[in-house]
Amino acid sequence: MELGFVERSVMRKALRLERWINGEAEPYLILDWLGMDNWTPSQALYLLVGFQPPVGVPEVLNEGDNFELGTRLDGLDMSSTFEDLTEHWTYYRLMMLQDARRALKRLIRMWNSADRPTRENWRFFVKWLASKGFQPDWLQWVESRGFHVDPAESSTKAADDEPSSGVIDPVQPLGHLMALAVEVQKRFWSNNFDPTDRATWTSQDIILEWIRERQPGISGANASAVEKVACPVDRSVK
Repeated sequence: MELGFVERSVMRKALRLERWINGEAEPYLILDWLGMDNWTPSQALYLLVGFQPPVGVPEVLNEGDNFELGTRLDGLDMSSTFEDLTEHWTYYRLMMLQDARRALKRLIRMWNSADRPTRENWRFFVKWLASKGFQPDWLQWVESRGFHVDPAESSTKAADDEPSSGVIDPVQPLGHLMALAVEVQKRFWSNNFDPTDRATWTSQDIILEWIRERQPGISGANASAVEKVACPVDRSVK
């Protein structure tokens, strides 16, 4: 039977959500920004963490500012709701926003630690980020489309390396955490699991230990968030 308009719409929405969560959606919105002659520092920092800069954002950001995180560069509108597709959307959204805010604050702190230019070409900001041991998750995608950073400047240094601090690169997409949550569900909440029998529930401590072994360097907050998203039961109910 042919799918109706509503069914096709829901299917397209589900496929888009899956690509967003898995970090597979193309950051196509960055292309408009690459065509600009210069970026302000605040625009650059938003773009480096994968978000569209809000309209009217001041040229310089401070850590104490109220950051507006509206649309990711892959087109995901953070005000959208996907509760009809997954009961975990609230947690997914929270994790994405927390990760982006944490990354944005970190970059603001590094940027404001010295006198900087007020406007520069996008390549300047990518090279600056590379000098800190990071790269934006959209860099390889734009390079595959002909937008190259000068290789003489070693701008893509440490593209596949972990940051020297040992923590997860805060400018990476959330897909790796979502994929980790799926792994947790398959490993601990599938076979021999009965939601009505607490004896079949794997303890949080065991799951968190497995997550830390599986993803060395993951922060405690991210590990807890992954465990919470993957958990299909309410542990608080006795």
